[in-house]
Amino acid sequence: MKIGDMVYNHRTKKLCIITKIGSRMFDHGRDEGTNIVTVVNVGESHTTYALMDRLEKISVIDNN
Repeated sequence: MKIGDMVYNHRTKKLCIITKIGSRMFDHGRDEGTNIVTVVNVGESHTTYALMDRLEKISVIDNN
């Protein structure tokens, strides 16, 4: 996932757009942490925080 991707937040059950990806959290020296991200819920104007492992990337099909 990258900045600008539309994702579904399973915790809040809302569509969001990733605006910033932060550093790993809960990483104990191994590659098993998760990134904290800043998201904007679709239809809202304020940003919130989410854990990347709670997000699911939405595939957008463009018929053009």
